[in-house]
Amino acid sequence: MLHEHKPKIIEKIECGEHSHKEPHNNHDHSGRYSDRRKEMSRLKFVIWITGITMLVEIVGGIISGSLALISDAGHMFTHAFALLVSLFAIIIASKPANLEKTFGYHRIEILAALFNSITMIFITVWIFYQAYCRIIEPVPVKGTEMLVIAVIGLIVNIISAVVLVGVTKGDLNLRSAFVHMIGDTASSVAIIIGAIVIMHSGYTIIDPILSVLIAVLILLWSFNLVKESLHILLEAVPKNIDVKKLKQEIMKFDDVIAITDLHIWTITSNMYSLTAHIRVKDGRISERKKLLQEINCMLDDRFDIMHTSIQFED
Repeated sequence: MLHEHKPKIIEKIECGEHSHKEPHNNHDHSGRYSDRRKEMSRLKFVIWITGITMLVEIVGGIISGSLALISDAGHMFTHAFALLVSLFAIIIASKPANLEKTFGYHRIEILAALFNSITMIFITVWIFYQAYCRIIEPVPVKGTEMLVIAVIGLIVNIISAVVLVGVTKGDLNLRSAFVHMIGDTASSVAIIIGAIVIMHSGYTIIDPILSVLIAVLILLWSFNLVKESLHILLEAVPKNIDVKKLKQEIMKFDDVIAITDLHIWTITSNMYSLTAHIRVKDGRISERKKLLQEINCMLDDRFDIMHTSIQFED
């Protein structure tokens, strides 16, 4: 039935029958998190030290008069919250689906990310305003205190990055948080340099300038997160899935004539769903069952689509 694609299809059937990915994708995702206790403990550790350091930077920023430190504390808040969301998602997503929430609780992650990003946009507006005021009327900045707190922040960021580097593989959210942690490390370095310059030159205007640069980083990240969250909530096609290519892959099966009413959307990060009507040649029920298995395995293998609902039409 399948000529040039037959060897690959046999591989997919074996993958569908022997892996955890079932043809109809009615499997329980709790197993996805069963062996992640180590990752959860690392996340908790990083969240705690990041949160404590954030509070230290806020207090240090008030004592030293450094807006850059307070801005960096806001930057750290975005990372701590992102890590908290990832941890919360792991815990909540392990809860089984029910009759009211048939896809489970995965969307909580997206709603939390949207709330976080909108909150940070308001925080950056406050930082911009404060920076403007300090540029117009400079405020004394204690360079030594600013330097000490910034060094503490840098050390914590480096420790957090080292701890997270082992758990970011295969998890888009954690990988994103890791990248932001690296960005926060860079901002800590900038504040240290700024503190040293202030100590030796007395140019306190460097502090609000640094705070503006940090706020721009937060704003860019927040806008991207808003965009990605709305993309998912509006049930748009995942950005990494090419619909034309997906259709071409399905049309490669000899019995497939046409594809109609195709819908692809994201449930949560890295969890995709698909529904479609597929017109096929006349055949026995057993042949259609085999074709369905082959298509599902191909979608899972090449496009990471784990939830499918496919209806065959003559």
